[in-house]
Amino acid sequence: MNQGIIAGLINNAALLLALGVLYNSISLRSFKSKTLADILSGIILGGIVTGVIINAIALWPGAIFDTRSVLLSLAAFFFGAVPALIAGLFAIVIRLCIGGSGALIGTMVIVASVLCGLIFRRHHRRIGRPYNTWEFLALALVTHIIMLILMLLFPRGERFEVLRNISLPVMVIYPIVTVLLGRMLARSEVQRLEQAVIHQNEERYRTLYQEAPMAYQSLDINGNILNVNKSWLNILNYDMDEVIGHNFSEFLMPGYLEHFHENFPHFKRVGEINDIRFEMKRKDGDAVLVSFNGRIAVNQDGSFRQTHCVFTDVTEKSRAETALRSIEWMLTKQHVEAETVSSYCDLTVLNSDGLILKSVGSDVLYGLVSDYLSLLDNSAAVYEKDGTYALWMFSSAWCQFMDQSSRNLCGTLDNAEAMASGKWLCHESCWTECSRKCIESGEPFEVKCNGGISIYSVPVRTSSEVVGAINFGFGDPPTDEKALSELADSYQIDLNELKKRSAQYMHRPAFIVEQAKRKLHTSARIIGEIIERKQQEEALKQSEARFRTIVETANEGIWAMNKEMKTTIVNQRMLDMLGYAEEEMLGRKVSDFMPASDLNDHNSKMNERQQGKAGHYERNFIRKDGKEICLLVSSKALMNSEGEFEGSFAMFSDITQLKDAEHKITEYTQDLEHTVEERTRQLENA
Repeated sequence: MNQGIIAGLINNAALLLALGVLYNSISLRSFKSKTLADILSGIILGGIVTGVIINAIALWPGAIFDTRSVLLSLAAFFFGAVPALIAGLFAIVIRLCIGGSGALIGTMVIVASVLCGLIFRRHHRRIGRPYNTWEFLALALVTHIIMLILMLLFPRGERFEVLRNISLPVMVIYPIVTVLLGRMLARSEVQRLEQAVIHQNEERYRTLYQEAPMAYQSLDINGNILNVNKSWLNILNYDMDEVIGHNFSEFLMPGYLEHFHENFPHFKRVGEINDIRFEMKRKDGDAVLVSFNGRIAVNQDGSFRQTHCVFTDVTEKSRAETALRSIEWMLTKQHVEAETVSSYCDLTVLNSDGLILKSVGSDVLYGLVSDYLSLLDNSAAVYEKDGTYALWMFSSAWCQFMDQSSRNLCGTLDNAEAMASGKWLCHESCWTECSRKCIESGEPFEVKCNGGISIYSVPVRTSSEVVGAINFGFGDPPTDEKALSELADSYQIDLNELKKRSAQYMHRPAFIVEQAKRKLHTSARIIGEIIERKQQEEALKQSEARFRTIVETANEGIWAMNKEMKTTIVNQRMLDMLGYAEEEMLGRKVSDFMPASDLNDHNSKMNERQQGKAGHYERNFIRKDGKEICLLVSSKALMNSEGEFEGSFAMFSDITQLKDAEHKITEYTQDLEHTVEERTRQLENA
């Protein structure tokens, strides 16, 4: 065994390990494209294998040995097909350029090394176990046993010389180098995977932090903003560069600056805060009430580093809490049943033909009005466009008392005369001063009622016009003696009685009034939609009646089919033509009434109809009694707004007699021609 060869292979192996360490230090993770990373990895490995081959040991010219098999098998094992094939291509080109008797064998060793690495890589992925020394040793032994077998391809005089010099070094040095380089690459791969997991977790945390629905901020020791997330920016409508580096106090409403300056030192001292509320200033100047929770982050020496705080927008929550405090009146109020008929009779009896009452009905109106009136327990009315009542309701004792008192001022038992007198003060406020103006303007209208509260009215409209108005009374009656005295004088009632009723009136919170107004708008819209639907239904009925009259009185047969070409409409004239009853034809196809010989042409015409084409043609039909008749057909396709076929409409004329006459004329003509021809021949023969 040549000692120089062993030393040379060891040096070549050392070079490979050194180049492997260099390659291992190169990071290709910055490339987003895996294909590009694989190509660059293959090129770098190709450069390494080139260096290894250039520094190979030569037994004689053309017979060289190096550690390329180690590199290529491990490259395929760790990095996959693309890098290994590129590196292998580099190795083949270099080896063929060197030439000699071992060039072809060297090329085969390169191919075998790559294939062994890929096979072991597939096996490793299938079993899913961590890399281990025995796996690298097995790869080395298999690869280099195949390499030694390939050495038998040298000419007889050379092969034994080759095997005698390289067998022991190859089977000792190469496995050791494979294990060493493999373990180094394995550690690098494990580190890469760990870094990938860490990077993934960081990205997940960063995404969670940025996309969290709860606003986050971090302040330095002076209260300057270090960081915020998207929710913070979205709530206050700022951009990031308008926030970072600014003091937190810049984003507080003026009334909360002192609150912050008092609490921030306490926060830093105690280390945490819970449900501390500030009014923060949006970019547009509006205030947002927020609740803060947070902790202090400290350095290793325990000194202040930064704050970590989250806050939630509690503006609506605060409003709800205020509203809930006001809800006590609803829990303590004494419910008063709504009255639809007062002591002076039901005013809707004057509504003989009102559109709203006729279209909607008193029961539905009562349900719609009760929905919002239950929130206020005051008064409500629904007016037709001419001022007659479709509904009139009271639920508060105040409204009932004031309305009855003003009705007593009219001096008549006739309600129509009372409304026309101008003395019915509550009616004047409700209709003349509010709802009539609402109808005339087409807009919501609000006035101060003669009875001491307010009235809000909303127009009831269809798509084409305003058809009426719907309203309710709201607000607190006056409590000061001067205003009550004026009311007592105008309504001619006892002041003490008025004071007592005013004191008994329970306050309605503002949010309840606003909620009732929204419900009032909804009720007005629903009433308008019901009226419009009723109008459309009536128009449709009239249209259908006119259509049915036209169909039934037509001199021609009329036959309508749906998109499956089944009968949907057939008039009496058509029934008379075919001799069937209507129930015998409805739902059946036109083709059911045709002779078999006409079906192909019929199907062709139906295909034309489905494409939207009209048609005029003759068609034979079979009557119920079995007689065949001929009808002239004028057919038109019915298409929807999207241009899709929905059915067909056709008119039929009975031309059976006309066709019979044409047939007889044809026969007479043929007979006459035959007679003339015979007479001509006789004359010629004479």
